[in-house]
Amino acid sequence: MVNLNLLSDERYLDMCKKVADDSNCAIALKNKALPTLKTALNNEETILAFSFGYVDGSPINSLIILTDARILFLKKGFLGGVKRFEIKLADISHHNVTKGFLTYKIVIVLRNAKELSGQLDSSSAQFFDSTLLGAYKNSSNSNHETKHKHVFEKKSRMENFEKDLNTIWEGVSSEVSFTYEKWNNELKKEEKSRRSIKPTTIYLNEDNEFYIRGICSSSNESRTFKQSRISTMMQTNSKRYYFGDWCSDVLKINLDQLAPNARWRI
Repeated sequence: MVNLNLLSDERYLDMCKKVADDSNCAIALKNKALPTLKTALNNEETILAFSFGYVDGSPINSLIILTDARILFLKKGFLGGVKRFEIKLADISHHNVTKGFLTYKIVIVLRNAKELSGQLDSSSAQFFDSTLLGAYKNSSNSNHETKHKHVFEKKSRMENFEKDLNTIWEGVSSEVSFTYEKWNNELKKEEKSRRSIKPTTIYLNEDNEFYIRGICSSSNESRTFKQSRISTMMQTNSKRYYFGDWCSDVLKINLDQLAPNARWRI
């Protein structure tokens, strides 16, 4: 839900002017939806186009505002208040606008395959159609670029992190399973999950803490696990080992010699 009253008066007046310059101005004013713009939009949104109509789920005869983030349907209620409905551009797969007898028909298909159909005012339908197409394509590209940027930044952080680690074993070993504890920022609590990996590297940092890197069986990607967050014994080939015993019996390395001051959990 958008926070209310975030628009400056200057931006609000500019929006009113855009509506006044639009062919749907009279309809918007009659609909009494124009005053709700200030409480419906936020400072980050840019208005791209207006129209008048509805889709499935929205109020009939709504003022339709297309922004760079969503399609917003507004209608003043009979007892005050505002009826509203919105579609996020990131949720749109494709759409189609076709000419009818007095109005244009619009069909919006969401990424979850749900279809929303309705009507657009004929005077603004063609501009709204072309602007909407460009808007959700730009939104999709922007989301892809943001996701790619986050993946790149995460990879860079991991590479920098691993530069400060000392490798004490490197090779290929049989798959090992364990229970791993990790902090969930959204739920604000520790979560446990069962992990299975094919180890490729054992690291030791300057604080004498061990890290295990390997190919995760579920994602088939390389992952790094902090040993102190492993809460169970290491299981491999139907046998269970304490971490030190697993290193000596399976990896054939002696932690007492390689890291005499190190301690490990389980």
